[in-house]
Amino acid sequence: MYRAADAATRLAASSIIRASPSREQLWSGIPWVRNYGAKDIKFGVGVRAAMLQGVEELADVVKVTMGPKGRNVIIEQSRGAPKVTKDGVTVGKSIEFEDKAKNVGANLVKQVAKATNAAAGDGEYVDMVKAGIIDPLKVVRTALVDAASVSLLLTTTEAAVTDPEIKSGPRLKGVPEMDDMDL
Repeated sequence: MYRAADAATRLAASSIIRASPSREQLWSGIPWVRNYGAKDIKFGVGVRAAMLQGVEELADVVKVTMGPKGRNVIIEQSRGAPKVTKDGVTVGKSIEFEDKAKNVGANLVKQVAKATNAAAGDGEYVDMVKAGIIDPLKVVRTALVDAASVSLLLTTTEAAVTDPEIKSGPRLKGVPEMDDMDL
């Protein structure tokens, strides 16, 4: 863990860190492997640009299907014949990129679409585009701000929160303290 953190601080922006898979053994003595796979941790301006490109490409493909003059899109399927559709939701769900950073950007838009669908219930990407939600900068900026606020919350939960100590000002001359009064 420390090696990965040390390597992350030494590497320049837009670098890749690979985490090794962990192995565990059950109490029964049967060996088994928890292979979480190698994780690519990328950061920097280059990755942000690739994410924006994925968001923009997804938005461009979905925009083609919108409106009365919307065009059909052919979706290649792993099994069976290709699918011809004009449904923006189906087109949006079927898009996957080979580049992982582009895929993350496209998945951000898909998550926003699911949240909007849960709130609105109509299941159309059209309303998202009209509302300006598929603006790539807004989507990525919102995701980064949310991630920053979550990390800030996690770091501040370990700190103690107390009220500041209130110091009283100078007393008036001739006025006794409340503790000294006999009632």
